[in-house]
Amino acid sequence: MQEVERISAADMGLTDEQMIENGGRGAAMMCLQALGGSRRIQPNNHNAAPIVVILAGNNRTGAYALCAARHLSNHGCVVLAFVAGSNHEGQLNSMVAFQSRGFLAAGGEMIHTIAELPQSSSPVDLIMDGMLGYQYTVRDIVDSYERETVCDLMDWANDNKAPVLSLDMPSGVNGTTGQGDKTKFCVRPKWTLCLGAPKAGCRSRSTTGELFLTDLGIPRACWKKAGVKGWGMPWGADFLVGLEYL
Repeated sequence: MQEVERISAADMGLTDEQMIENGGRGAAMMCLQALGGSRRIQPNNHNAAPIVVILAGNNRTGAYALCAARHLSNHGCVVLAFVAGSNHEGQLNSMVAFQSRGFLAAGGEMIHTIAELPQSSSPVDLIMDGMLGYQYTVRDIVDSYERETVCDLMDWANDNKAPVLSLDMPSGVNGTTGQGDKTKFCVRPKWTLCLGAPKAGCRSRSTTGELFLTDLGIPRACWKKAGVKGWGMPWGADFLVGLEYL
């Protein structure tokens, strides 16, 4: 998938920013459906707005999550986001910093400590896990404080009663093998949304929950150029589709 993304950017003119925007919108669409769609979220609805917590990594997956957070805020959700990196913008991944600014401009709220996360007395409707995705594991995090924060956020998500949507892979699960990365920490999602293509590690409903796939806008020719065989574009008229385990 990384090679396909590289070819898209280098040879096909599809920028990282475009892919993140497409994937973030798809993730937001998935969240809005899970929250009840137009039955619950509409301009004239006087009920309390749904509360969504975004757990984002200081990486590309986190940028997708924060892009989704902006769309959710624009569509009437109360959105709280926690970036498991630094609370100093200069130390953030450039894509994460860019998406953070857009999220805040849309009226979202950024939180910086575990203590600020909603507790059991303040119910949450949905949690998005965008901390590690399929490219990273807990062991890849060099900074000890950031690594500890990610593990604490995994615990918080698992202890919360709200359903979890993971992006690409549940944080703590190896994106290739589908196994935990030999730590006790692993997010347990109700759904996993694959970005652009199914991931090899999505092998068991007990680990990755219900599977969905969203379109990043990657041209068909990229898959052929990357040497991917047997991959047919499943979209049809949809940008978000359900997947089944083999």
